[in-house]
Amino acid sequence: MKTYSSVKTLVLMLFLSVASSVVSASDYKIEKIQGDIYRFVDDRHRSVFLVTDEGILLTDPLNTQAATWLKAELKKRFGVPIKYVVYSHNHSDHIYGAQVFDDPNTVFIAHELAAQDIRITKANTVIPDMTFKEKMAISLGGHKVELRYHGPNDGRGSISMLFKPEKLLFVVDWIVIGRMPWQKLWSYDIQGMINSTQQVLELDFDTFVGGHADIGNKSDVV
Repeated sequence: MKTYSSVKTLVLMLFLSVASSVVSASDYKIEKIQGDIYRFVDDRHRSVFLVTDEGILLTDPLNTQAATWLKAELKKRFGVPIKYVVYSHNHSDHIYGAQVFDDPNTVFIAHELAAQDIRITKANTVIPDMTFKEKMAISLGGHKVELRYHGPNDGRGSISMLFKPEKLLFVVDWIVIGRMPWQKLWSYDIQGMINSTQQVLELDFDTFVGGHADIGNKSDVV
């Protein structure tokens, strides 16, 4: 009787484990923001991507299951290659799952400090092919994406991404619209967050998208 009960418990645990790993369309969402820019939503996490005739520029892949779903959707909806994957910073809850997009024709980009951290910690993601120190610009299909490092704020190598001509700014973790940042503040450089936010307010953007929470505008960031 005890053996039967143990086997039954084991079978139930295996079933629950498999069930929890199944990717459902209801777990994820793609929203068109403006122009050729879309937001990918996975529960509390968000990333953005740019779709052009020449290919797609993705930001954070988030995790393996999310990235797997996103890759299938991108192929089904748009049918163009993924040219770039850009990491916002070094935190695992935003940049894991990049292996799903690993391809000889896809370029992975991060700030040099984020790339250093990925290599040293042997993070479960793709090591960037290209890095930069202060600024970098990517041109794709008539669009321009400007990457900037503003100093310490949250994590290592955390950057802003300005999409043109849409005037859309994407920042992860150190600017959050509609709620406070992570309550424990365990990884934040508070003054660094203030300094970085003051710098991005000098940029020409109308729409703000964060790695968490709501979409806003420049007044919301202020």
